[in-house]
Amino acid sequence: PTRFADIGYEKCNWVARITLNRPEAYNAYTTHTLQELATAFRQAAFDDEVAVIVFTGAGVYAESGLATFRGVGGLWADFDPATLATAEAFARDPRRVWDWYVSRYVGVRDSEPNAAHRAIARLETTFPSLLVVTQNIDRMHQRAGSRKVLELHGNIWNARCNACGREADMATLIDIADSGAPGDHPPRCGCGGRMR
Repeated sequence: PTRFADIGYEKCNWVARITLNRPEAYNAYTTHTLQELATAFRQAAFDDEVAVIVFTGAGVYAESGLATFRGVGGLWADFDPATLATAEAFARDPRRVWDWYVSRYVGVRDSEPNAAHRAIARLETTFPSLLVVTQNIDRMHQRAGSRKVLELHGNIWNARCNACGREADMATLIDIADSGAPGDHPPRCGCGGRMR
């Protein structure tokens, strides 16, 4: 593989792979790194028929000031996932799980896309086939301008009924819950199920 500082690139027949190789202590996307990434893409000699996939996760998420789940200062350092992020936890204590998701939603809503999100969105002008595959639930890629995004874990902008599966806008549900009786947390779907 040819190395571009902390960016690796290799091409074998019909596959070109470009990876960011960073030490754990350094996880920032600098302008210099993004320029190197763009150079690596150009040198991969993609044509219009080749699909370009960018896979993102916690590193891009954290650069917008959002707490990740694992690692130093991660959410799971303070919370047990089994008590917040499972259907069983929701059945045991729906209010606690709802409040936790609301607090995370507010954090995401009040954050902005960072340089990495914007750079990935700009890559679509060079590579129209670009698909962003993300583990993140924040919709920052879409907010930065990416048009084709696959959200592996869904997103925090919508809640789903635990009974019928109907989705609803989280902001609307928060307004409903805030204006209702204390027992309306989390709000209920028309079918009687609770929104999560």
